[in-house]
Amino acid sequence: MKLAQKFVLSRADANRISCPVGILSAQREQFWPGQARTLHEWLRKQSTLLEFTIAEGAELHCEPMAPQRRNERVFDWLETHARPPRAR
Repeated sequence: MKLAQKFVLSRADANRISCPVGILSAQREQFWPGQARTLHEWLRKQSTLLEFTIAEGAELHCEPMAPQRRNERVFDWLETHARPPRAR
């Protein structure tokens, strides 16, 4: 955790991101509350906020009690937004 504190993404750096970004946000995020929403606001046009709730049983960091639900939503997002590599 101490090493992780050294890594900071500034708004200026975030503005340089041009690819689609899926951001997971658990309702009861215990480690970095609010950071997912902030990043989503910074990346508005190219980001999707995937919110997980208490009602889904997926409210904690990394959605440990609902991995199937998390995986379903992440893979659905990837299917919609990820592009296969171009053939050379």
